Amino acid sequence: MKDTEVDNVRQINLSQNKIVILDDEDFERQSSFHWWYRGERNAHQGYAIRHAKEGMKSKTVYLHREIMNPPPGHEVIFKNFDRLDCRRQNLAVVTKEEARRHHRVRRDSRSGIKGVRLNPDGGSWSAQIYPNGFCYNVGTYYSEDEAIQGYEEALRRENPDLANAPELVQRRVEVQDGQNPDARQPSGQA
Repeated sequence: MKDTEVDNVRQINLSQNKIVILDDEDFERQSSFHWWYRGERNAHQGYAIRHAKEGMKSKTVYLHREIMNPPPGHEVIFKNFDRLDCRRQNLAVVTKEEARRHHRVRRDSRSGIKGVRLNPDGGSWSAQIYPNGFCYNVGTYYSEDEAIQGYEEALRRENPDLANAPELVQRRVEVQDGQNPDARQPSGQA
């Protein structure tokens, strides 16, 4: 996916020189809070969070959940896998099962491709999906590319809403007076 710049997108600076993007309609309410960047283990991209008082206790509030307000038993996923892209078109409220299917390929995958595996005996490739918690064999193919295509077609048939993720958006660094612009560059962006 290529990075694009979109006009109706606003951004909030987080800690650790990170930037979260969100729609104009959510910016006014969410920018009044102090949002932080919470990194994940193993250097995976983290989330935009804040802390809120609830009685005598403090709780962690995730920006993507605050925007979508999912019902109990549901999760919010990022269609393009960018956890700092909190635009509504990139967020989807799904069941926990749907969220598991949206995960990326496992690190211990031998093929490196989600839902596709090499059959070592015959040298063919199999594609599998897991609707309703059961393994469903999409098909057996002679090439890896055919198996990938079969897997992706089966996923699109099963849930067409998750098939079209928005493109990644380039974040603009806002420079404040007297601040070195290079010091505010988000990591991983030039």
